[in-house]
Amino acid sequence: MNCPKCRSTMNYESFIGGEQKGFAWVYDGWRCVYCGEVVDPLILRNRMRMRALETKPNRVHAGHFDAETKAA
Repeated sequence: MNCPKCRSTMNYESFIGGEQKGFAWVYDGWRCVYCGEVVDPLILRNRMRMRALETKPNRVHAGHFDAETKAA
């Protein structure tokens, strides 16, 4: 897999943390060997959702009401 930021190589890793606060979390993902970008399935899903929202037409502007031209 190539990094979405810098296009360098990414390594698959398991990320573990939170032990010091009384709970632990673990997840698997990809870390870029050059810039350190981390990508996992949840990050990818959220980025795809954001891109989909960015490409949808804005309802406010699509149904814009011009009060000056509609008033008679």
